[in-house]
Amino acid sequence: MGDPSAAAGQAPVANKIVSWLVLLFGLLEVPWVIYLAFTQEKTVEANHLRLAALGIGLAGGVLCAWAAYALWRRRPAGGALAVGAGTLTLYLGISMTLSPELSASDLTGFTMFMLVAIPGTIAAVLAATYVLRGTAESHRRVIVAAAVVLLLVALAFVGHAVAHAVSPDTMGWLSRARGVVVVLDTGESIGLIGAGIASLRGHARAALVFSVIAATLLTCDAFANVVGAAPGVAAEQAVFYLLVGEIPSIVLCLMVARSAYRKLKPELASSLVSLSAGASPSATSS
Repeated sequence: MGDPSAAAGQAPVANKIVSWLVLLFGLLEVPWVIYLAFTQEKTVEANHLRLAALGIGLAGGVLCAWAAYALWRRRPAGGALAVGAGTLTLYLGISMTLSPELSASDLTGFTMFMLVAIPGTIAAVLAATYVLRGTAESHRRVIVAAAVVLLLVALAFVGHAVAHAVSPDTMGWLSRARGVVVVLDTGESIGLIGAGIASLRGHARAALVFSVIAATLLTCDAFANVVGAAPGVAAEQAVFYLLVGEIPSIVLCLMVARSAYRKLKPELASSLVSLSAGASPSATSS
């Protein structure tokens, strides 16, 4: 199916100023990523480790469960939620593989990546692709299976968060912190640039996907920076970056995502009604 906004004279998906600002924030992050790739410390101290792990783990569980529910119930928002769930699942899996200290004592980072991150990401990508393309009707079993997998991933995240909550460790040293930070900020930059360009060119599906990716990673980044920062200068810097960079970027991404979703919702709702109705002739014709 064609992109409805792209076919309508290439009108921007979101407000043109918003789209340009999203693109600008993404471009400004490129030199920052390059700078971090050479200057970020390889091992850093993480404070309030239990609180950070509990917050991010529960957020991942809620997001994956929400996506699973939306897919199971044939909601138009299921595609966008699956993008967010897949993004967070993949990033957390990569982070725990690079820095095993982020994992609970009884579950190594690589095990978490193989058993949770990879299946969850694949399920989310397949579900998002079929829903956003309007072809969920012909892939009903895949959508149902993806919902089940995402629900299991949600339970794994919650269990992992609880394991951290009962751990006596409140701080730790994270190895390969440079890799974790560079991966995160690179993903943010790609999401912001992609969302800005897609919105300006009138591609609603791409704008929705990239903006959700960026908003998810930026939210994770903001929370981890503020909660994990050491008291003093580091905490002040985290709050500064939160106010001047992360919050504005998140708000702009959500504005693009909202505009893109509104443009796509009628088409998505129509295809999912057909799916829910079992693709009967009357449902398909509607």
